[in-house]
Amino acid sequence: MNKTKTTALILGALFFAFHLNAQKKEFKNDSEKRKLQHLPDPVPFEVAHGYFINYSVKGKITESKIETQARFDKIFGSAAVMGEDGLPTKIDFTKQYVIAVVKPDTQKETNLIPLSLQYNRDGKIIFTYGIKIGKIHTYISSPLLLIIVDKDHNGNIVINEKFVR
Repeated sequence: MNKTKTTALILGALFFAFHLNAQKKEFKNDSEKRKLQHLPDPVPFEVAHGYFINYSVKGKITESKIETQARFDKIFGSAAVMGEDGLPTKIDFTKQYVIAVVKPDTQKETNLIPLSLQYNRDGKIIFTYGIKIGKIHTYISSPLLLIIVDKDHNGNIVINEKFVR
């Protein structure tokens, strides 16, 4: 009887091991693996530099997704600066769109930091950024964060803000 239990236990362990091995699946890409594991898909993006908010539209930006050059030019201006990478980031609106985060004018040092861009289960694109508030300056600034996204990743945009230290 002891021999029968031992054999059954060994057979059960072998069956379980074979079952686990059979469940391993090779995924075509990371996106497929993430979907099966119910993880959000990251969306690639680039941070745009060298732009400012046009004075005529301050406080009047109602949408965060900008899909045309004409709309972008009504809201933002560009400015080159000295040094390496001093030119504004190029944006090709035939292939890309911009997600803009604009905060009210402030005297406090305000850094907007992109944290993640990903699809949620409903197909919406969630942009999460951090905001870091520092010391008071003697001047007023307009905090701005622009990210560039390929139009291959299109959808409704949801903006999430997190305070960071």
